[in-house]
Amino acid sequence: AIRLDLKEKKELDTFNCYCFPRKAIPEESSQIHNIYYEDGVMIKKKHDDSEEYEILDAVPIDLGLESFLKWARHEGNETGHKLLVGYNNLYFDDIRIINQIRDRCHEAHLTDLRRTFFSSDVKIILNSRRKLVEEAQKLDIDTSDAHEGLSDCKMVCEIILRKPITVTQLKEKACSFEDSMNNLTNPLLKSGLITQAVARRLPTQYTHKEWFEMSDEEVKEMLQLNGVVAVAVKRCLAMRQKYK
Repeated sequence: AIRLDLKEKKELDTFNCYCFPRKAIPEESSQIHNIYYEDGVMIKKKHDDSEEYEILDAVPIDLGLESFLKWARHEGNETGHKLLVGYNNLYFDDIRIINQIRDRCHEAHLTDLRRTFFSSDVKIILNSRRKLVEEAQKLDIDTSDAHEGLSDCKMVCEIILRKPITVTQLKEKACSFEDSMNNLTNPLLKSGLITQAVARRLPTQYTHKEWFEMSDEEVKEMLQLNGVVAVAVKRCLAMRQKYK
């Protein structure tokens, strides 16, 4: 992670921590980031086919997450809301952060996440369908170390600075982790009937019974009134037909 000062347009400091995985790293994943977990040791190869490697200083997941929350909280003071920014983080990184903290850390840390942290997604602000690397390449940003945590963070920072994206935009599009955690219990979301993006637009959480008691026209009108885009509306209607 990187702490960014948008007013001064500069990086303030960084956080980088490797955590021991709960199980073996899939070979296809290792081929992307060159990180392997062998005999209780995490290593990173210099190149895909290289015998050279470095041993990574890794910690258990709970300690890594607790260290990250402590780092993210510190901005000269320990009070007030904190804003995390990423790319496609609302539908990927945030969910994994929530699940890992809930499963691995003390309940106090989950409460801290729920009450203190907000998240803003650059991909949503840009209304982009591109992957992070594609968006970076479009702006001539170096992507040679893509898929390595800190390098991906640097790409996001460069995108924010080059577009540029303002603090106001980030705050306006921010979503609380409280809402994200509530969405994870949404029965329609858990069943695959709607996506995270649609769940955030709905004025209430519908049960399966309530969802299917409405006609397709009623669902379509309700989704449109709440600002759900046409493609997502079409997908919701298709999933309704599949489950009926």
